[in-house]
Amino acid sequence: MTGTLLRKELQQHWLAFLLLALVTFGAVGLISFTMNMRGVSGSVFMGLLVVFWFILPPVALLLSQRLVALEFREKTQLFLEPLPLPRWRMITIKYALGLAVTLVLVLGALALTAFFGRNSEVLTPRFGAILAARAAGWGWFVFSFFFVTGFFGRYRFLFFLALGAAYGLCDHYTNFRAEQFGPFALVDTRFPYESTAFPVPALRTTGLLSLGLVGLGFLLGLVREGTVGALLGEKMSHREKMFVTAMIMAALITMAVFEERKKRAPFDLPGATEESRGTVVVKVGVPLDADRRRGYAVAARAADELSALSEYLSLETLPPVFIVLRPDLDAQHFERLKLEETSDVVVRANFNAAAFVERDFLDWLVREVLVARSRGRLELERKRWVLDGFAVFWKGHAQAAAPLSEESDLAARARRGAANAFSPADLGNWLSFSKKVGEEDAKGVAWSGLRTLARRHGTEACRGFLRAVLSPAVAKDARATWHDLLHPVTGSLETAAGVRFDLFFAEWQEELAALPAPSPAP
Repeated sequence: MTGTLLRKELQQHWLAFLLLALVTFGAVGLISFTMNMRGVSGSVFMGLLVVFWFILPPVALLLSQRLVALEFREKTQLFLEPLPLPRWRMITIKYALGLAVTLVLVLGALALTAFFGRNSEVLTPRFGAILAARAAGWGWFVFSFFFVTGFFGRYRFLFFLALGAAYGLCDHYTNFRAEQFGPFALVDTRFPYESTAFPVPALRTTGLLSLGLVGLGFLLGLVREGTVGALLGEKMSHREKMFVTAMIMAALITMAVFEERKKRAPFDLPGATEESRGTVVVKVGVPLDADRRRGYAVAARAADELSALSEYLSLETLPPVFIVLRPDLDAQHFERLKLEETSDVVVRANFNAAAFVERDFLDWLVREVLVARSRGRLELERKRWVLDGFAVFWKGHAQAAAPLSEESDLAARARRGAANAFSPADLGNWLSFSKKVGEEDAKGVAWSGLRTLARRHGTEACRGFLRAVLSPAVAKDARATWHDLLHPVTGSLETAAGVRFDLFFAEWQEELAALPAPSPAP
């Protein structure tokens, strides 16, 4: 009887399964082809995230629609009720078949992507197992979620709207971040690059959530006909649709009203010293009982520095900068206070201390301003090496074409950091590389890359590359992700500087090899 029911499901839905496979694998092929045409040299699995984020959920929704929702709406399950077949077995077959199709699509997409990138990606067995575990976990969760919602029938899309509104409220008013939680952490931006550690906590959370969804799905599916199951399977009446629409409109209006009330006055430092250079505004707050002369100088120098940065990178605007004196802070330590709903840069430093080094502070401030302007996206791993390198490169950018050895300290750090088989994969796994060699040596390596670009291809080529990576201001929504996917760092190198990545990296290795042998790290 089980085999008969399975054949019935396959005969009824085989065409839908085939179309979903064509859509999924076609999307993988199209994205891989586009990335190759654009000369992307990063991980080939970066494009697979688009499939997992934007293709797989609609696919799972359609699967649940075919396997569950249509059965209840058209009451075709009534033909199975008189058969000597337990209802739990019928639901199990539907769930197992849908999950099997989902996993075939997910793992097939992974295998197809690996095939397209076989010549450019180093895919070790462990890396493959990590990718497969992440992909399978995400596929299991997504299908289980839509399998459960398939039993909601007439109220399914209302549930989706309510869930979306709840997510928006949590994201806006709390510190909850979905991309760091359970199944969503499996397909975050580290997916294409994490090749050593299994995401055990995320896999555990995903497994528990998926099992809970499976249990809820069986609970709803085992409700006897004539009660909840039958009611949910019916189409919504015109009156119900009007009521739901009115409720949604009321919720949107209520959220808009509360949003207006929630807006705060812009941050400011009353009585602060202000220096402005065009669109650059710097304010320094000093207590009334403290010496203010150093504060005036810091404000002027910071404004000059940020104005030069704005011109060098062609930045249309920079967030206002507020510098607060904190006498109890170590002179060589600086703090940035992150404010909600604003990109204003508020920092604290003990600039009146004798040991305060203004140059170190300005270099640190430049980096923080760029991070704030990008809403933190420059700290994503695929761009991080450019950011870290620029934070060091900026101080001596006027002599960018000079030999690396003229900066003896930075050159030693660069050679020491690159001594352990530095490879292109390290740029995609920059946080791991930085942890392995040390943060300061990693910055030296990144600095040497930017100096190599300036020396071998000219300062304007280097400047164009830095503008392409560090300057774009993107919205705080899905457009930012699309922008990053369509403008990878390696692609920006070719389009903005006119240099192929493989050629650039070979030149980088040559510059590093020409440096004197490194001394042990202090």
